[in-house]
Amino acid sequence: MGRALTRTFNAKGNCEALPYFEKALSLDSSSHGTLWEVGWSAGLCGEFKKSAEALETHAKFLEQESPRQYQAMIRTDRIMLSYVYSRLGNEALATANCEMTNPSQSGCKCTLPDSGEGFRCAAGKLASR
Repeated sequence: MGRALTRTFNAKGNCEALPYFEKALSLDSSSHGTLWEVGWSAGLCGEFKKSAEALETHAKFLEQESPRQYQAMIRTDRIMLSYVYSRLGNEALATANCEMTNPSQSGCKCTLPDSGEGFRCAAGKLASR
């Protein structure tokens, strides 16, 4: 596993945009793109419970809609969920979500390095930042 997600994060930008994404979601709760933005922005801003709720809904929607077509996006949801659940102290869900991204890697967790330059997923790692 160990590969980094390539998106670079701007936590300040994500935090400033979060209220706008939440407003958009309140106007159209069926927008899976907006759910994704709320989930990721909330997670990067430290609003882990809000992030988990949005990303669980988003991942389940994609899994029902078209799991093959959205496989990469579902994987990124599960990576962020592993990080978020670890930050919430739910190590079982942190591990389960990481293992969904790579079933052969048992006991893994996903972390976000302090540099914010990409998630890392590996066995026995705890969420940083």
